[in-house]
Amino acid sequence: MAEECSVGDVGMWLKENDFSEGDVEHFKENEIDGQTMLSLNDRMLADLFPSKIAKQVRFRKLLKSFTDGLSEGSMESKSNPLDKEEVAEEESMENGWPQNFKFPSMPPRLQEALNKKD
Repeated sequence: MAEECSVGDVGMWLKENDFSEGDVEHFKENEIDGQTMLSLNDRMLADLFPSKIAKQVRFRKLLKSFTDGLSEGSMESKSNPLDKEEVAEEESMENGWPQNFKFPSMPPRLQEALNKKD
């Protein structure tokens, strides 16, 4: 189970899923074990993968497929059904944002100020 994975196990899983050595090291420095990995929120992912929205999306998808039980209780990338073509497509978008990304609505006063700036 993911909750029982060590920091080293998480690092191996990241490597098997084509994350960089720097990413693995960053997870190790932050002592991200299996239980911590399952608790990561969007803000934490932004800190772990700064300026890399595509990596954040890819990590989130890998983690979701893993937690959906598709890897039969181990952190093996080979049993992970993530469609790598879909990830590559998202990583190569012209504007850098996933197609299904929706910007949050702004508070009315802030939106007015933004509209006036144009």
